[in-house]
Amino acid sequence: GARRRRRRGGRGGGGAPAAIYYEIEYEVVTPTWRRRNVSAVCIKHGRLYTLNIQAPAERWEEMAPLMRAVAASFSVE
Repeated sequence: GARRRRRRGGRGGGGAPAAIYYEIEYEVVTPTWRRRNVSAVCIKHGRLYTLNIQAPAERWEEMAPLMRAVAASFSVE
């Protein structure tokens, strides 16, 4: 299943959120391979920005902390 985290950016004019961020973790499985993905998504000023990082499932335990740190650092200025 997917794992989701939501965070908000700073405030824009009028108190509206300047940006909304989501981090999503999921696994893709095919008959020949499995991959784990961490995606970061930002919605800001009516635009959608995405970052997707993936690794072979067998390396997930090793790579997960780095992949999560990269996704958490994703920022749209």
